Amino acid sequence: MHVFASESLRAICHRLSELEIKKLEDAEALGKALTRAIENGNYHFFYEIIKANTDSLIAPYDLVLVRSLVIKRKNFLMDAIAFREEKIARLIHTFPLGQLFITLVDSNENNVLHIAGQLAPNLQLSRISGAALQMQREIQWFKEVERHVGQYHKDAKNNNGETAYQVFAREHKGLLKEAEDWMKGLANSYIVVGALIITIMVAAAFTLPGGNNQNEGSPMFKDKPAFIVYIISDAISLFAAAASILIFLGFHTARYNMEDFNKSIPNKLMGGLSTLFISLAAMMVAFCSAIFLMIENRSWIIIPSVLLAGIPISLFAWLQFPFLVEIYVLTYRSPIFKEKTSLASKIKALFCWKEKIE
Repeated sequence: MHVFASESLRAICHRLSELEIKKLEDAEALGKALTRAIENGNYHFFYEIIKANTDSLIAPYDLVLVRSLVIKRKNFLMDAIAFREEKIARLIHTFPLGQLFITLVDSNENNVLHIAGQLAPNLQLSRISGAALQMQREIQWFKEVERHVGQYHKDAKNNNGETAYQVFAREHKGLLKEAEDWMKGLANSYIVVGALIITIMVAAAFTLPGGNNQNEGSPMFKDKPAFIVYIISDAISLFAAAASILIFLGFHTARYNMEDFNKSIPNKLMGGLSTLFISLAAMMVAFCSAIFLMIENRSWIIIPSVLLAGIPISLFAWLQFPFLVEIYVLTYRSPIFKEKTSLASKIKALFCWKEKIE
């Protein structure tokens, strides 16, 4: 099915490349098809259609198809921003007339920043875990578009008398409240886990393996390396759990401004998850050290115990590590208009300026 679709697309592109420029200017159906491709996130279709018409469309300082569709108020950049299709938006932004797309307004006098201030479709939001990260991505889109528009567009009002910032605040009011509740609920869950670890490790610090020497009052196994590992692991687990609880308690006193969801809250969430994971891992190391001290000559008990101790660590990593990675990627490794190397090279080859050969 995929092969058939690809062949059909290539045939369409070949036919389009043979059309006269004048006919291509009036190709309303093509504009609708490209708009539908943006709505469905079909980057491959959009890219191939534009690529097929590159030679016939590029003239000195001109893109005929893009120009004709812009004149007819078909702003592909607005569509890409509205549907949060970053690859298509990044491609459109590299058009020779890309700046023209940025300056246009729709029938309601909304510019691209107004469109970025509107709430993303539910389908796009559902691709991101949690309301807080969804809010973060919405802020990133708005800030990225804001970076590419002038002060006039930032202050411009639409037919409802709203600036882009007012549109963003109104559209995201519900998501902001949902993100706050989501963060507090998540923090409560992690606080419970951290409190349990602290309770266990405090008890373990005063209930040493083997007990104390009755004459000296010192631990019986104080000279054994495994005991040193036990004490250090206990301390690391206790302090890491305490740090994690303090971080998550901070979510209950935070103001939850929209700006906080851009970097501050994700960074705190990564810090809390990381310290909680360290605490859990150190607790398992302390447990294994205690087992080794008590029955060091019985490997048939020690080895299964060590293997079983790895289960909680593995489960935590399996369930929470992808979430931690997603937070990091969305915060630091997820550009919107910033071109990636491979894509940039394709775009440069596709839309480089050249003289039209007669």
